[in-house]
Amino acid sequence: MQKILVVDDNKYTRLALTAIIEDSGFKALTLPGGDGVLEEIESKKPDLVILDKRLPGYDGIEILREVKKTYNDLKVIILTAYADEISARKAIEIGAFAFLTKPFDNEELISIIKKAVKS
Repeated sequence: MQKILVVDDNKYTRLALTAIIEDSGFKALTLPGGDGVLEEIESKKPDLVILDKRLPGYDGIEILREVKKTYNDLKVIILTAYADEISARKAIEIGAFAFLTKPFDNEELISIIKKAVKS
């Protein structure tokens, strides 16, 4: 079963994403913040990461940069409630698979997840 790591400080977003992911046939792993992301990737070997852009004390774009340095082939979807074109462009340039705004459309998210884990 493919594993998806969800990194988001909002408990309700993590719960919603976990339900969507598991209802779609994947296993959800979660982290409530930026601490330990690389260690979690190393130990759990997720097939995809869904990463909040704004985390307490962390910038999701910088976490993305660190993830891509070590795990270049790992797909990362950035989620944010604070979308702007510059951040989206920067995330895609660094290597994000997709950049989505909250609230997200569940069907669109599932479609993007499926594309990401197949590529």
